[in-house]
Amino acid sequence: MKPKTFHSFPRLPKELRDAIWALAIRPEQPSAHFFTIFDSSKDDEWTELSKLAISHPLVSRCSLAAPECVLDGPAQRQSSWVRGNRSAYLMDSGLWTACTESREAIRRRFKVAERDMKGAAVDLETYRETHPDAPASVSFTSDGERRCCLTHPRTDLFLLRPFNATTANWEYLDIRVPIFGLIELEGFHVDYVGHVAIDYDPDWLRGEHRDMPMWQYSWASPGTIGFAIRAATDHLSWAENLWFVDYRIRRRPGGVLPTAGSRRQFHGNGCKFTEVQKGDAGWELNNLDWERDIFDFLEELWDRVNEYFHDHGEGSPYSDEPVSHYHAPNVGVLAYEEEC
Repeated sequence: MKPKTFHSFPRLPKELRDAIWALAIRPEQPSAHFFTIFDSSKDDEWTELSKLAISHPLVSRCSLAAPECVLDGPAQRQSSWVRGNRSAYLMDSGLWTACTESREAIRRRFKVAERDMKGAAVDLETYRETHPDAPASVSFTSDGERRCCLTHPRTDLFLLRPFNATTANWEYLDIRVPIFGLIELEGFHVDYVGHVAIDYDPDWLRGEHRDMPMWQYSWASPGTIGFAIRAATDHLSWAENLWFVDYRIRRRPGGVLPTAGSRRQFHGNGCKFTEVQKGDAGWELNNLDWERDIFDFLEELWDRVNEYFHDHGEGSPYSDEPVSHYHAPNVGVLAYEEEC
């Protein structure tokens, strides 16, 4: 019987090598990415997070950093690009630097070459319409290795967690984070993000410290409640949709979910986020029947956002008129699920 031999990878036919590289790349589907946001203009925050921040030639200080990881043992705050990171960008970030063939495979899959618009005379609005999923890339350093982070700003989900909820500034985040630029030209970038998400805290309805109800808070309040309210105003005018992720939501045993494709889904590295609308029968919103659910929070949020626009001379604090025409994002709810 002849011994079986395995040729080293470089000796395989080019077509087979390309097929193997293609299998190593994440699927083409709306993806989910986790990041920490901070105020890079503040020296104390920059000193603490600069080594974990992404790099981009358009800005010297980027306000996007590695997400916090889940640690075993005593609770402590630690961020990592690799440990516990459920972001889709991590699935193939190493392929950018593995070799020329792996990098070419990613470029083919995500059509990265199509966004090389430097020096070209283009109509930006037309480009948005004809290239709705143009990718954007930045780099980060992990364990001394330079890696690439590829996202699709128009269709992917960016789950952003604040380093400091009081100082995190939604208004200037798009300027300090070029990854949110759909098109990059010499000295110019266009901001147009499809989906931003933040974690929902059930305590918000009871007050951040359970000391007073949410209606006593406003967009100017410090802490995470003010952070959430500001995200639902024109401070987040550079994003089309704002999602609140409620980790209490579970699939109802035997429940019928909406038809596939009728609700948005975003896939991370071993997890997914699914849109939940009020009245969807296939979901259990919380574990306690008497507890108010996230849609009660959205009603309170609506009032706080209307008060914000009234404070700024637009509309009535109790208006039923949609705030979207004031450049505020659409607001929705996502459930989080583990995937095998």
